[in-house]
Amino acid sequence: MSFWSPYPCGGEYILGAPQVACAKLKVESGEFKVVARNLSRENKYVKAVTLNGKPITDWKIRHADIMAGGGSGGDRPRETLIFSGHLRSQPHRNAKCGSGK
Repeated sequence: MSFWSPYPCGGEYILGAPQVACAKLKVESGEFKVVARNLSRENKYVKAVTLNGKPITDWKIRHADIMAGGGSGGDRPRETLIFSGHLRSQPHRNAKCGSGK
């Protein structure tokens, strides 16, 4: 999906390059959404990652971050983990991730 655990009981995940434009995990508190913006065959490298709008600079997330989910109520849960690729001269394409309703 774009993250993996080097130590299964360590509580941390290392971020890598996403292979899908959007993925959702159902968790107790709602859902955890992963969005890869501008993902394409040519645009496969990650330039920046944010978690709930805050930059991630150490390329790690905690298990607790995933379990907290990304929904804050309302009709549209916020995008939780966002990978932004290197922008090219192509039009901006945001990944669309359905609401699952």
